[in-house]
Amino acid sequence: MKNVFICGYYGFKNMGDEALLKSVATLIKQVNPSVSIEALSYNVKYTEESIGVTGFSRKSMLQLVRRIWTTDCVIFGGGSLLQDVTSSKSLLYYLGIIVLAKLFRKPVGIIANGFGPISKERNQAMVRWVLNKVDAISVRDEGALESMRAMGVERDIQLTSDITFLMEEDAKPFEEREKIIGISLRPWRFHDEFLSEIASFADAMVAEGYEIRFYPMKQPDDEVVSQDVMNRMEHECRLIRGAKNPEDILKHMSECSIFVGMRLHGLIFATNLGIPSIAIEYDPKVASFAKEAEIYNAGHVDVVTASKLIEGVKNIDSHLEVVTKKTLQKRAEFKEKAALNKKIIELLINRS
Repeated sequence: MKNVFICGYYGFKNMGDEALLKSVATLIKQVNPSVSIEALSYNVKYTEESIGVTGFSRKSMLQLVRRIWTTDCVIFGGGSLLQDVTSSKSLLYYLGIIVLAKLFRKPVGIIANGFGPISKERNQAMVRWVLNKVDAISVRDEGALESMRAMGVERDIQLTSDITFLMEEDAKPFEEREKIIGISLRPWRFHDEFLSEIASFADAMVAEGYEIRFYPMKQPDDEVVSQDVMNRMEHECRLIRGAKNPEDILKHMSECSIFVGMRLHGLIFATNLGIPSIAIEYDPKVASFAKEAEIYNAGHVDVVTASKLIEGVKNIDSHLEVVTKKTLQKRAEFKEKAALNKKIIELLINRS
């Protein structure tokens, strides 16, 4: 029996990353149902009980080295793992896994990943050297493809889309949806005024007859930011708590008619449910997705205003049928691209 080891930012209860793990594991099983799968995880119990994938603790480097030695194939399943925005530590961690796997002559695939930003020249040189030695690369957006090429990655790179578009969804016809606006925020280096602008926007929408619901994609971090906004509001709204896995978030989100998101996978989930969205940029990956998905971009967190968000809602309301049709069209395109990763995974497993 072959064994595949999946690497990513798993076990931290970030519903976007957990959805990536679920999706890549499903693809692997579709390729070969007999394959044994283990995933790198910060919380093995959570990964096994809530995501349904066997976890492998990332806390012991010695055990990790042994695991890479005994596996047949290493797959980096989605996410923006290769970046140095927060620090170089995580970048070096993931590069180290790739180098070890190649030293042990294991096939390595970078599947439907984002990429960057990588600002330090030394890090850029290391990434260029390592990525030119992996066996397969697919990226989830054109920005990642262009950044890899600009950095000097010369091997073949396939443009696909985020693999969470392959998740099961319950997309309701727009005429059956309730008048609900979902909002997904995250901690970031934004000014205090940003939270007040979101509160003003939410209050204005309640006055227009909308129900406001906040969806924390990562617990408890996003709950803290959402609660801060709620404390600034004059009207009541809901904070959706207790989601154990990505399916829980998708189920709750399916009731929304409009979605406003900072989190990339909040916007991806909304698009997969056929919900018209409004993006708030905090990272280039959000701007890249907003452009490709052709959704309204309210601007960067440093400049976004309540009036800009209200403008986005009015634009959707005024052209609801057209915007919804476009969202469903883009969803179909993303699903088709995401499915290309199945063939890449098949080639990697057969090579092992």
